[in-house]
Amino acid sequence: MMGARFPQLAVWLVGLLAAACSSGSPHTALNPNPETVELSVDAVRKLIPIGADYQTPTLELFAEQAVQRNTDDVVELRVLLPTFSTNSTAISEEERQINLEDAQVRADQLQAVCESLISAPLTCNTTIPDIQIRSDAQDLAKVAEYDSSVDGVYSLGGDQVIAMEIMANTPLEVALSSLYQQAKPFGGGSAGAAIQSRYMIAGYIGDNFAWDGLEFGSVDLAYGGIQTVTRGLAFGLENAIIEQHALQRGRLIRSLQAVQRAPLAKIGLGPDWRTGVLIEDETLITETKGYTSAFIIDQETYGSAASAQYRGSRASLSIRNVGLHILPEGGYGYDLESQRPSFNGSVDGSVPDLSGRNFDFLTRPQGSAPVLIAGDLLDYGRAEVRIPIGDAFAPGSVLERFKNLALATDKTTYVISLGESRLINEEVLLIAKALRGAGLEVKTAVLSSRTDMALLSSRLSRAGAVLITGEDQPLAADLVDELASLNLDQLNQAGTVLLFDNAAAATVGSWMTSEAAPADDTIAKEDQASPAYLASYPFVEAGLGLVPGASFEPRTFYDYRYGRQVSVVYQHADTVSFGLEREAAIEITSNGATVLGPSALVVIDGRFATLLEAGANDGIAANWLILDTFTTNESLTP
Repeated sequence: MMGARFPQLAVWLVGLLAAACSSGSPHTALNPNPETVELSVDAVRKLIPIGADYQTPTLELFAEQAVQRNTDDVVELRVLLPTFSTNSTAISEEERQINLEDAQVRADQLQAVCESLISAPLTCNTTIPDIQIRSDAQDLAKVAEYDSSVDGVYSLGGDQVIAMEIMANTPLEVALSSLYQQAKPFGGGSAGAAIQSRYMIAGYIGDNFAWDGLEFGSVDLAYGGIQTVTRGLAFGLENAIIEQHALQRGRLIRSLQAVQRAPLAKIGLGPDWRTGVLIEDETLITETKGYTSAFIIDQETYGSAASAQYRGSRASLSIRNVGLHILPEGGYGYDLESQRPSFNGSVDGSVPDLSGRNFDFLTRPQGSAPVLIAGDLLDYGRAEVRIPIGDAFAPGSVLERFKNLALATDKTTYVISLGESRLINEEVLLIAKALRGAGLEVKTAVLSSRTDMALLSSRLSRAGAVLITGEDQPLAADLVDELASLNLDQLNQAGTVLLFDNAAAATVGSWMTSEAAPADDTIAKEDQASPAYLASYPFVEAGLGLVPGASFEPRTFYDYRYGRQVSVVYQHADTVSFGLEREAAIEITSNGATVLGPSALVVIDGRFATLLEAGANDGIAANWLILDTFTTNESLTP
């Protein structure tokens, strides 16, 4: 019953419809007697949020539901246009026509998909009501195109904030709500997915980007009341926050913050680009269809949201024991009511016991010097975010900590670059110059397949500190044997401080990824991000094993590398993957591990997973991965 499940929505719907129908408008009313509005039906209500794009499999997922609801000879589909608008109250005739023409391309795609699902005498009719600003949404003649003959509504992508400024608390929203309560499916991609969440992610604030997603205030959260326009649709999910472009655009950490700050249930749903999910009665995710997967973030089961804090100079979200589920094609689902994964509609109520969870493997033997593992110290020449070398020893920086540890040894410090030639990387020379300026005796070297390893090993045996860095992760993977020949473990146990940076950091654990870093542009990052969630991801290799049971991924936030972490634990379930952002590091001593630097890291732990397998579309299926985030000066304790 809608009135039982959504009492506030029922009151809002009847009240707003009554206001619309008593407004004195000359246009045909949606319903001349608001009290007869049907607020509950026996048929199943269906939402279909799609991460982004207009691909046949995801359009089919929507159109199939509309065909099922049809009761006559025509499957009537409506394309919802307000997400295309750039202003909620004004529009030029030129823009109006351009939007209609662009939308027609999408309507034609949907029409073709619908026609492929039916046979004569059944036909499809896909139309685009010209509702592009708020006055359109209040025009009952235009809104009447969303009458009870409609079998499904599909919202285009674009701008969810402007869309809700247009639709909220208007006759259009009433009509959409009424159709949804009649079990007419509502689908949409990107912004069209975002609006299906009653508490809506509106975007980033100011100059923030995906890699800032953990920082308090970086995410624009439209969590306003039902009478405001700063929200998603009135009939949208209240028990989950919907993310869009979820895997493709590296939005896992943005979702973590959005869910932690949600006013009701602390659950996140993130369908990827070219991927959609089917949600029945706002409760059960029964199907995923498309390119990769959708993620579920569960901050309820282990009390994660309630115990989370915003810490450090950047006020980053520090949270523990978040349940992470990955849902590809093949019957993998989730019950939003019980907050448990399902398969073919059958809910698995079992929950892993985390009482013994620990990171005890992040410990060095007594007498060892510290081992530092850094995400990226200098960002390799990316000028807009690169740390100026003059600030390298700023209080709290990773290099400051390394400098102080190296000075305490009163021995030579080596700075080594992983390379293919004898030429020393410019960044290595800058680091060496800065360390010399701090009073250290510093020597540099290149480690390549042509290096005289016996000679280098002999020199390092007299070093007090060694910094190894590189930006080429495939090359670093190729040099694991050479690194092993340097006996770094023994050197460290004898008192040599070790710092592994960027690509060198990836080698330290039992397993590593060997995919090259993407070019420094959004498209290159996106092109790498989604495929890393496929079961056939080919870039997982053995690492150095200096920290057994662990994997380290550098530049995780900036390069959208969470899928690499998932692939490592999918292929090696006894592994804990640590995703280090630029300027963040882990310091491991005989007493445990601590986070260094002003940034943060994300942990994905595969040891408690109850399911790890390949879905029907080769997407990774996972139940009960455990996720944590840590930030400045925190001990790495789950």
